Parts: sequence; structure tokens; C-alpha cells
Amino acid sequence: MFSLRTVRTRNIVVPLRCTYRCVHVSLVQRNIPKAEELLDQFAQGNDKGASVTAKRQAYLNKYNDKLREKIAKEGFKSVDDMAASKRAAEAKVRETQRESESHPGTSVEARDEALREKLSEKRRATENSKLMDDSGSPSPVQPLSSFMKLEKVVHETPDNIGKLWAGFHIMKNKVSAVVPAATYVQMIVTAKKFPQFVLPLPRAVKNEAGNAENGYEIYYLQWVSLPKPKEASSNAPPPMAVLFTPLAEYKLRQEYAQPTLVLTHYTELLESKGIALMRGDITESENGKVHVQQQDAQLLALGLQRFYNLDWALEGLDNDEEAEKRRALLRSFYERPEAFKLEDLIELAWSV
Repeated sequence: MFSLRTVRTRNIVVPLRCTYRCVHVSLVQRNIPKAEELLDQFAQGNDKGASVTAKRQAYLNKYNDKLREKIAKEGFKSVDDMAASKRAAEAKVRETQRESESHPGTSVEARDEALREKLSEKRRATENSKLMDDSGSPSPVQPLSSFMKLEKVVHETPDNIGKLWAGFHIMKNKVSAVVPAATYVQMIVTAKKFPQFVLPLPRAVKNEAGNAENGYEIYYLQWVSLPKPKEASSNAPPPMAVLFTPLAEYKLRQEYAQPTLVLTHYTELLESKGIALMRGDITESENGKVHVQQQDAQLLALGLQRFYNLDWALEGLDNDEEAEKRRALLRSFYERPEAFKLEDLIELAWSV
């Protein structure tokens, strides 16, 4: 067993690390020369000093060749030059240490910031990978050109395009919508402020007595950017997808949780026709079942628009009490999660 004792001799504190048992203090004190013995040694310093000098000179002579090689290799002219350089380097190290000690949080903060950025990049890459299959092509998100011939709608009105879009997806039993450009821009502004949020989905649940009651399942949503169309201008809003995942599933698997619903907003016609086209894709599980039905997807799309179609330029000025409450709820979700109330979320999501 290792132990540590401290031996105090005059004004000197000597820590002793011993194995199995410690050396007794009295034994240590016996090995320390007395004051008069030290005086005698200094009084006899002539012969001893000469001996030390001779030994030092012999040592220098022995390693003189190696020392000259080292001096030449490191680019110094003499031993004094090399020693001065070493002292300057040590002084610089000490100065750096003092600077670090005077700002103890700087290096730690830089390290933490680098770690946060690395985790953020990993999260973004994982979120984007959810939209890609093994071959690298978007799945379930498909490019607009894969199911719409854009050259054939060039001369169509936005109203006609909307009817064609809705009719196509009704036949495919898919959720769709035509979003005016102004509405889409407002949603993007809100999405940049609050890229994650939660929405309640009404569900029928059984109580303790086995009777059906109205309840809610909470969904976690994330906005992710998609590649901008080639024909879009540099200042055009980017196309975005919204991933919906049951909150319980997201808590369990975090970034590895697979979305059950993806709402994709296509912007190819945003500048030419003033509309964005939204398409909803429901993800099937491994056994071919779906977690959400069409009506569930429509409710989530409606809830998304309620919370993200907000004009932030009118915050505090539009006299819209419901809009102010939704802004406050978004802020509390990010800035004051302890003040976020599920009851307020349910009321604001589905109040008429």
C-alpha cells in the first residue's frame, strides 16, 4: 500500500513517497548534515572546488565534439548562443502559460465551441442522409421533374397548375398543397429562427377502465435544406423539407430516428409563377405498415402552417393575439423550455 508523508526540516517541506512502509522521520533527519558540518565543508572548499572544476573540464572535453555538432546542427555560433535561445523559448512558454492562466476559460471555450460545431455538422449530415437512399438519389423525396414536366406548365396559370397538382396527388392518395410565395417566404424566415419544434396529433387512447378517450401524440419536426434548383436565382428562397418523427421515437434514437412523414416544398415555380408546391410522403415501416394516415398528415401540415406562417415584422404590432401566443410559444421552446406548456401547444395548434 502506498502512503505519503511530509517531513519538515527547518523551513523545508520534503514529501516522501514510500512503498509498504514509510521511512521514519528520525532516520531521515540523521542523514541531513548538521550546520557545523556544512561550515567545515565550505571551509575546506579549495581542494574540493578544484576537484569539481577538473571533473567539469574533463566532461566538457569528452563531449566537446558532440556539443560542437549539436551547435552547428541547430544553427548557433556558440554554447552561449544556444543557451540564450533555450532561455528565450522557455520564457515564451512561461508567458503563454501565464496568459492562459489569466484567461482560464479561453481554451476550454474554444474546445467546447469546436465540439459543438462538430456535433452540429454531424447532426446536419445525419438529417440530410434521411432523405437519401443507398444509391445517393433522394428517397422518399423525389425531384419535381420526376413527376412533372415543367416545360409543359410554362404557359399555365398558377391556378391551373394548382388544380393539376392537387388532382395528381389525389389519384396517388398523397397529401399536397399549393403555397403562395409570400406565405412560403414567411415560413422560411420562421424556420431559420426555429428549425425544430413539436406538434400534437389527436389520437384516441384508452383510459384505465379501457374506454376510449381523446388524447395526443407529440411529433418532433425538423426543417432541412434541399439543393437549390439550377434555374433558381441566387437570392431565391431554398427548397425545404420538414421531417416529422414521433417524439418518443426521437428521444429513443435521436438523430438515427427515421421520419414517418416528410413534407417537401418545391420552389422551381416560385419566381416564375409565385407558388411553391408541397408534397407529403408517408414512410412505411419495415413490415409495410404506416404510422400516420392521410388525415394525420393533413393535420400535421395544417399545424405546421399555423406556427410557421408568421410575419415577424409585425411582432407586437398586428394586434393578433393568437399570432403573438404562437410566437411566444416558439420562443419559449428554444429560450425558456421550463416555461413551455403542452396545454398551450394543444390549444394553439387546434383552436378554431
